[in-house]
Amino acid sequence: MNAAHFRNAARYWRSSLVPGADMVTAKYYDHEFTPHWHDAYTVPVIEAGAECYDYRGAHHVVETGTVPMINPGELHTGARAVDFGWRYRVFYLPVPWKRSRRK
Repeated sequence: MNAAHFRNAARYWRSSLVPGADMVTAKYYDHEFTPHWHDAYTVPVIEAGAECYDYRGAHHVVETGTVPMINPGELHTGARAVDFGWRYRVFYLPVPWKRSRRK
């Protein structure tokens, strides 16, 4: 990765392959997420850089190639963990969809 930082940009979409799911491709340089939660399972795939976040009383750093998961309704934050920011894809999988996969 070169020393140039990412620009803040995000693209949201949905797919008929996962009904009710939201998907995001994003890159952030100086964006910070204040404490928030989602009604879905949050599954980010870190593609470049690194993100840090607070979750369940601990501070986490996730680097390129990692796939953390945040449970629905759980408070968390998000910010860059390296100077140039991070790029990721996030899947917000609805609880009913996830439950239907257990059968």
